[in-house]
Amino acid sequence: MKKAGFLLLAVITGILAVLCGYFFEDVKNEVEDILPIERTGTGHVSVITAGGVGQSLHDDTVKAAQTFSPLMEEAIGEPLHRDVKLYVAATVPDYESVLQDKFSLSESDAAEIAAISGGWSSGNKRMTVINGGASATTGRTERMQTTAHELFHQMQYELSRGRDTDENSIYWLSEGSADYVGAYVASKNGGRSLEKWINDTIDAMTVVEGSVSPRQLMQATYDERKSLMDESYYTYQTADLMTIFLVSRYPEPERLRHLADYFRAVGDGKTADEAFTQAFGLTPEHFLDEYEAWWNETRTEYALFDVRAEQGISQALPETVRVKANVGHDELIRKNGAGLHGSYVIILTPDNESLMRAVAKGEGIPVKEAQKRAKNSLWIQSGSVIYLDASQLGDSYQQDYIFTAMMEKIYAAQRHKAR
Repeated sequence: MKKAGFLLLAVITGILAVLCGYFFEDVKNEVEDILPIERTGTGHVSVITAGGVGQSLHDDTVKAAQTFSPLMEEAIGEPLHRDVKLYVAATVPDYESVLQDKFSLSESDAAEIAAISGGWSSGNKRMTVINGGASATTGRTERMQTTAHELFHQMQYELSRGRDTDENSIYWLSEGSADYVGAYVASKNGGRSLEKWINDTIDAMTVVEGSVSPRQLMQATYDERKSLMDESYYTYQTADLMTIFLVSRYPEPERLRHLADYFRAVGDGKTADEAFTQAFGLTPEHFLDEYEAWWNETRTEYALFDVRAEQGISQALPETVRVKANVGHDELIRKNGAGLHGSYVIILTPDNESLMRAVAKGEGIPVKEAQKRAKNSLWIQSGSVIYLDASQLGDSYQQDYIFTAMMEKIYAAQRHKAR
C-alpha cells in the first residue's frame, strides 16, 4: 500500500457477509414465547465485555450500539423497544464461552458456530454477541456493521413478534436486510458509505462462479441454514445482492421502512410469502424471476466508471480521466477477451496529501492509517473505489500507460480473488 498502484482490495461483502453471523432461535423456546412478546424497556443496549477486549473494538461496538435505535426510529419509524445485552468477546475462545454460558449452546455447537460467524443473536433471550476474533471485526467499519447487523436481528424479532422463525421466514431477506442495515448504520457513523458497500457487493460477485441458487434461500430449516453458511456457497453475498435489488425499486429514504414492513406483516400473522407480497407489492416468485434477469444482465455488462473530483481539480480533468479509463479498459478487453464488470468510482485528488485525506474519509479509517496506505502512491483501490493523485498523471501518453496498467492490475487481482 506504500507504493503506486498497490491494490487495497477491500471486498467487504465477501468477508462481512460470510462471517457477520446468523440469527438462530432456540427451538425449544419458540412455542412458549412466540406471541405476544413484551415490548417493554427503553431499547437500551448494555455492552458487556468478555476477555481482554481492545479499546477500538469496544469503542466501535459501543458507537454502533448507541446510535442504532435512534437511526432505526428515523429510518423505519420506531426504535428498538426491548433492552438488549450485547456481549463483546475478545477472541474466538471467549466467543465460544459466551455461546455456551449465555446462549446455552453445547460445546460442539459453540465451536462450530465460532468457526464460521462473527456474531450471534437470540431474540427470545434478548442477547447478542460479537466475535472479536473474526475477520468481520478487524476494521472500524466492519465492527460497526457487525454490531448493527446483529442488533437488527433483535429488531426483526420485535417487529415480527417472534414469528420470524426458521420455517416462517425468508432466509435471504432475514440475512440480507441485516447486512444492509449494518452497512447503513456504519455509514452514518463515519464508516464506509452505503453506496460503496452496494457497489463492492455487486463488483465482487460478478466474477464468482458456483454460488448458491437464490431459490435455495427461501425457507430453510436450522440445519439447512447451518449448511448454507459454508463460504463456498456465497450465501450471504447472494442474500445481499437480492436485498440490494429488492430495495432499489424504492427511493433511498423509503428502503429500510419497506424492509421493516415485511417483518411487521409477519408479526401480524401473515405467512412469509404473504408478508413479502404485502410489503413489496409482488410475489416472491415474481421477484425471483426479476432478480435472476437483472443479475444475469448485470454480471455480464462491462464496467462503468464514474469520475468524481475533489476540490482543486480542474473542470476538464474528470472527463479526460473517464475517457482514459475507458480506453484502458477497452485495451484490457482486447488483450484478454474479457474485462471488468460492475461500477467503479474514481476519486481525483489534487495532491498526495489530499489523496490520504480522501482515503481516510472514504474508508472510515484514521488519517495515520491512511498515510501508511497512500503515502507517495499514485492510486489506491479499495473494492469499487479508486483514489487517484491527479498531480502525478503527467501528459496524455503517460495517462494512457497509467490507466492501461491500472485496469490490468485490477482485473488480475479480481480474478485471483475469485479463484
